[in-house]
Amino acid sequence: MMRKSLFRKFFGIVMLIITVSFVVLGGCISIASGQYWLNEKRVISGENAVSMSERFTNYVGAPDVRESLENDANATATAIGAVVFVALPDGNVYVQSGGAQVRSPVNDELMRRALAGTTEEFGNFGGAFTGPYFTVGTPVFNRFGRTVGAVFVATSTAELNRFTHNILRMFTVSALMVMGLLFITVYFVTYRMVRPLRSMAHAARAMAQGDFTQRIPPDSGDEVGELAVAFNNMTKSLASLEQLRRSFIGNVSHELKTPITTIAGFIDGVLDGTIPEDEQERYLRIVSDEIKRLSKVVNSMLSLSRLESGEMKLSLTSVNIADILVRVTLTFEHKISEKSIEICGLEDFPAVKITADADLIYQVVYNLLDNAVKYTPDGGTIEFRMADSSDHVTVFVRNSGQGLSPQETARVFERFYKADRSRGLDKTSTGLGLYIVKTILEIHGGTASADSVLGQYTEFSFTLRK
Repeated sequence: MMRKSLFRKFFGIVMLIITVSFVVLGGCISIASGQYWLNEKRVISGENAVSMSERFTNYVGAPDVRESLENDANATATAIGAVVFVALPDGNVYVQSGGAQVRSPVNDELMRRALAGTTEEFGNFGGAFTGPYFTVGTPVFNRFGRTVGAVFVATSTAELNRFTHNILRMFTVSALMVMGLLFITVYFVTYRMVRPLRSMAHAARAMAQGDFTQRIPPDSGDEVGELAVAFNNMTKSLASLEQLRRSFIGNVSHELKTPITTIAGFIDGVLDGTIPEDEQERYLRIVSDEIKRLSKVVNSMLSLSRLESGEMKLSLTSVNIADILVRVTLTFEHKISEKSIEICGLEDFPAVKITADADLIYQVVYNLLDNAVKYTPDGGTIEFRMADSSDHVTVFVRNSGQGLSPQETARVFERFYKADRSRGLDKTSTGLGLYIVKTILEIHGGTASADSVLGQYTEFSFTLRK
């Protein structure tokens, strides 16, 4: 209903504007044509009235003056399609063109105005005519300059009506033809404008049902085309988020299901006596390790939730990177000693301070070093170094070992991602440590990156503003 309503509203408004415009234009043409007719009649009637006045002056005193005036009046009336008559100063009609039915005498006021000079009248001329006329009158003088009457040239407004009617009829026919073309054009233009919106509505309904494959072809470079591009980008982002959500749920389910299944199986074995007493301690230690792993997963997820929701507020202080590296390394002293790992670059690491949340930066270093210790082989090395610039500092943590492929390197910061090689080396990994590193650095305005060469090393680095 909404898409039809939008189409009808837009189409109806445009057609209403066009119709009103043509109606107003027709009214203006009607007024202009009427004014044009009056101006033309004013000029023609005035010229012929003056001409008749001059001839009447020449005829005064002649024996056949009335007959001569009648002939001239008939000729003029026929030529211009008007009524021509001559009235004496007392208002009585002296001569009128053939077929004319002018009531005599002429109205005193109108006669006085005509004798005084050229005058115009729009109406029935004071009752002289039975209908409305446009009349022009001018005085008649004798040879001695005395006023002896007035000549009147009157044109019926029925001619004006016919003239205006013909103009409007031609305009109406032309307007209807143009409006027909405009109707078709506006219909298809409106349909073309609304079509992407209909496609978006269809795609939105499909998205609501979980289908993110719909795309809107951007048919134009205008705002609607930009909206289609933005809609496609949004759909792509939502598809990625949906895929991430499904992957997240699957990974969480897997990470939680595995230790829970292990714990339940071993405890049932202890309770029902399947596991001998002399083996129970070993299996209970496995259960304890699984519970710790489960707790680690839950805590990591809670930390991520707080970081991504913005609930964790930064407590910015002056942080010495070297001090944090030393503290974290001491935390892993036992594991480092067990694997005979050589630590390089820490003793010469420069004391550079940045403004950051000390606890969160500690977590970043801890996760990176934890990852390095896990995947460094016995007798391997872990190297720390730093790149310092005027406004940024970059810390590198490199460990020797099998390394990662380019495909694995590109994905190590993804949530729950664990390279196949790492699954064989460490069963306690949750796949969240490096994702937490990236998230913490992003809320600090920093970045994280990884570099690796298969069979040689893996290097993680992070950059922070000073």
